Amino acid sequence: VSSLVPKEPTVSLKFGESKQLEVTINPKDANPPKIIWELSNPAYATITPDPADSSKATLVAGNTEGNLVINISTEDGTVTTIIAVNILDGDTGIFLSQDTITMRKSGSTTLTATSAKTPLTWISSNASILEVVPSANTLNATLNAKAEGVVTVTVDNGSKTAVCTVT
Repeated sequence: VSSLVPKEPTVSLKFGESKQLEVTINPKDANPPKIIWELSNPAYATITPDPADSSKATLVAGNTEGNLVINISTEDGTVTTIIAVNILDGDTGIFLSQDTITMRKSGSTTLTATSAKTPLTWISSNASILEVVPSANTLNATLNAKAEGVVTVTVDNGSKTAVCTVT
């Protein structure tokens, strides 16, 4: 097996929702290995592998807002991949693709927010160190590091906020 490719690399669920997940095993003619599905934080959700086909599993969101990662690997651990998961409290949750980012001066990266409620407001705690440029749909922002330092990026949807620390 050379790779495991998630059908959906990012999933967002509201409290109590479930979703069938699947990975594609490459090459297609490979002898299908047993796939292991593990949650980075089982307080947010449960994952149940399909007993007939370990390339599939069912994810069920709990009742706690948060982000987690599903680590997916072959049984021997030689091939791995991940699925990022956001658990949302109806229309009020807001989550960022990263909680912390390390950037070099003059570096640039994209930060993504997940929120059922838009538009979002993006704010840098120090615009002389970090410029934040939201996309037209406000769910993404480009971060441009102007100088060295530690800043926070706050995203607000009117009722909730999320913060990413940039160093």
